[in-house]
Amino acid sequence: MFKGIRPKNKSYTDVFISPLLDKLSDNSNLIEVNQLNIVFEINNDNPNSKFLLDPFSWSEFLTSLHSRRNTTPGLDDYPYIVIKNLDVSAQQLFLNILNLLWSNKSIPQSWKTQCVVPILKPDKCPEFDSSYRPISLSSCLGKIFENMVKVRLDWYVESKCFIPHIQYGFRRGRSSADSFTSLISDLKNAKHRKLNTVCVFLDVQSAFDSVDPGILVQIMSRLGVPGHLCKWIFNFLNNRAIYARHNNILYGPKCASRGTMQGATLSPLLYNIYTSEICKYVNNRNVNILQFADDIVLYSSNYNLEIAIDNMNKSLFQLLQYYNYCLHLKINPSKSSVMFFGNEASNSNIIYNNEIINRVTSKKFLGIILDPKLTFEEHIKYISKNAHRGLNVIRSLCGVTWGADPKILSILYKSIVRSHLDYSSLAYMNSSHVNKLDILQNKALRIISGAICSTPIRAMEVETKVMPLILRRILLAERYCLKLIASNNTQVINKIIPYIDRSPRRPLTTAQGLICGNSPTMSDIFLEIDNSFSKVRKQCPWPCYSFSYQCISHPINVVQQTINNNSEMLQFLEENTMYYVIYTDGSKASNYVHAALYDPQAKFSSSFILHEPCSIFTAEAYAVYQALMRIREINNIKYFLIISDSLSLITALTTLTVKFKSNYILYFIKQIIQQYHNNNIQIFFLWVPSHKGISGNEMADKTAYEGVNAVDVRNTMNVPMSDYLQCIEYSKFVVRNVEERSRYERKMVWKHTSRLTCKTLVSSYARCSSRLYYYHK
Repeated sequence: MFKGIRPKNKSYTDVFISPLLDKLSDNSNLIEVNQLNIVFEINNDNPNSKFLLDPFSWSEFLTSLHSRRNTTPGLDDYPYIVIKNLDVSAQQLFLNILNLLWSNKSIPQSWKTQCVVPILKPDKCPEFDSSYRPISLSSCLGKIFENMVKVRLDWYVESKCFIPHIQYGFRRGRSSADSFTSLISDLKNAKHRKLNTVCVFLDVQSAFDSVDPGILVQIMSRLGVPGHLCKWIFNFLNNRAIYARHNNILYGPKCASRGTMQGATLSPLLYNIYTSEICKYVNNRNVNILQFADDIVLYSSNYNLEIAIDNMNKSLFQLLQYYNYCLHLKINPSKSSVMFFGNEASNSNIIYNNEIINRVTSKKFLGIILDPKLTFEEHIKYISKNAHRGLNVIRSLCGVTWGADPKILSILYKSIVRSHLDYSSLAYMNSSHVNKLDILQNKALRIISGAICSTPIRAMEVETKVMPLILRRILLAERYCLKLIASNNTQVINKIIPYIDRSPRRPLTTAQGLICGNSPTMSDIFLEIDNSFSKVRKQCPWPCYSFSYQCISHPINVVQQTINNNSEMLQFLEENTMYYVIYTDGSKASNYVHAALYDPQAKFSSSFILHEPCSIFTAEAYAVYQALMRIREINNIKYFLIISDSLSLITALTTLTVKFKSNYILYFIKQIIQQYHNNNIQIFFLWVPSHKGISGNEMADKTAYEGVNAVDVRNTMNVPMSDYLQCIEYSKFVVRNVEERSRYERKMVWKHTSRLTCKTLVSSYARCSSRLYYYHK
């Protein structure tokens, strides 16, 4: 797309290009490469990190390639689709080239070249470079290489817990919700205890563009990263070529050696590593720190506001020593701000680098506007304004006799309107101003359904299959609480649980409260989920970081043979007599979940009783796990064939990567397969279609269905988080014990069925105010 671009005479609109390129290529006060020779030579034989230097495998290459979306290429004009459409032999040749570059710890200069496209910010003067947001385009070939390095390095620093728990940005299993939930929970707890809180929001000036590669590799070396990888990282960031394209004119190049590459998959991880030692320098117990990438907030609570301010100033001085003198990062006090929460007032100032930080009465943090009373009134007005823009788009697409289908409008509403309401719902769910959002959704439903003004709201919700916002907020909160429980994230859990004791059997809300729009508190929802889903697998770190990287990347042998009936199966086994065959299957019904295996050589079959919330996928995976365990009892056999009718399971095993939502049983399976491989025992998988009369598969299916030789493993096996998420999705909102006071009779109450269709229950409820209802678990 950049072919044929020729330089032209500068116009008055291009005066910002030169300052912009100069700012992006500021290379002053950097550590010289000759000072890093020691760093490049140590840790190369470290047994804990030596795998980082291994050649990349075929499975790593395919995972990196297929994870890339088709985006605009760099100046070399090679998009991802070029590599994806190559023949397998050509892709293997490309992988060999990558491994050759990896062994030499070098990277082509064209892969370090970026084209910056400046985008003018809203309501900014076009003649100043600060008015533009630079968007960088990089080589897609280099991003494939870079992503493989990133996956390895990410697994290493996360499995060793080198990134502090206060950093929530760009990490698997962590999100902005963890950060703002922690902050808001601490502020509410302090308010409940009548404490005064001072909260400082800091702005790091050009954080990613200010990273010193020399300091970065020194920090990585202290974390045990091999010197050869540190050298590759340094070469990757050093001597980059930067161009700028504006009005179809290409300017440059300029040489850049400071900062990380914008848009590079490695950049967020490298910045997290760069600031990973913050807790060593800012260590005041009375001051809490939260980070989300380059966003930093410090807050301190105390009965005496002056003491809290004094603690804050001490921590800011420690932060100054760390950021300015250790990392060469600058915090801009003029763009930073401080907020006070509580009843006390103070004239004392918060100071950073001898400059007073401005006081504000409201502050946007990760997209959420905080106010001193935590009413979230201003934030709800803000998201209502953004949602109304999407609502206007829906209005323009519908009419009385023309327009989009209501189903399309409903999908569009969920995408461009309700998404604004969902993001921060964990923060404002107990606000007294949420009824304004209900009015906004009601307007959207009238537009979608074409209903008149007198149409009941519940009828429109049923017709459009859009649940009430209060149920939506509870649903999102339950998903979030389940993730906290599964990850055993005690840092956040200890903040959202109140200091007073609450019974986990307490109803989430009353019928009257539900109709009035009063949401239960986050602590109530957490206690309910913790009690209902007590069998969930709890592990910290996530399972993807608890198993070795060699285990996760170990290839799976799949026999590419098409089997359609029993005769073809018998013929295949006759031609391949070296295999010891084991069939596996799973079965799930409304009141049981079974996994089963069948060994035709020994005429042995067995089934295993799992927890009822387990999915059929988990049952199939557990059956394979038990088949691998049975192989340990078989001697003098080197080739085993596990036959399963679950194509999704075999696909998941072959494509398993570092993902926190992956079923933990898959990692156990790959670990056992790797152990067998090290003992010269080969495990192969074969997929066969179910219910085709294949004798072994039918026997395994019968064993699972009837529970033959059943072994109850519910005491030793936990339910994966993904299975419980389905329970929340499909059956959490079945209302039971629905009984209200007489003035709320004949109100329509939601029943959330397994197909996500909404039905109304219109009946005369018993006039018993003492009995409440809550959601079925």
